Amino acid sequence: GDDRVSFKKSLAHDAYCLDSDFADTLTSTILAPKEKTLKQRKQDYDEAKDIVGSQRISEMEQMMRDKLQQRTKTGPFQLRKTFKYFDRDGSGGIDFSEFQRAMELMGFQFSDIQQLALFARYD
Repeated sequence: GDDRVSFKKSLAHDAYCLDSDFADTLTSTILAPKEKTLKQRKQDYDEAKDIVGSQRISEMEQMMRDKLQQRTKTGPFQLRKTFKYFDRDGSGGIDFSEFQRAMELMGFQFSDIQQLALFARYD
């Protein structure tokens, strides 16, 4: 027989289990910025920047730049190819969900609020 252990839920699922009302609020307020007005996004960005702090945002930005530099040593062609890869909807820009995916794929483990604060510098 098969002696492998299987789990119905991952450890991450249990560790990050959120109250459903809170999860809905989080999804509608932070993780769905396309639906927000420019004024609402600016408020979210300002709040995130206040929470994270400009020094930490600068450190995160430098880490991101260093990682991109390592991955695009072949020049502008590779940088453009990388950008297109992260621009999943082909819009010509990177939205917050695409940015989050890019951070994850590059190995960064920033919290959602840290990612939002960093994204605010470019949006």
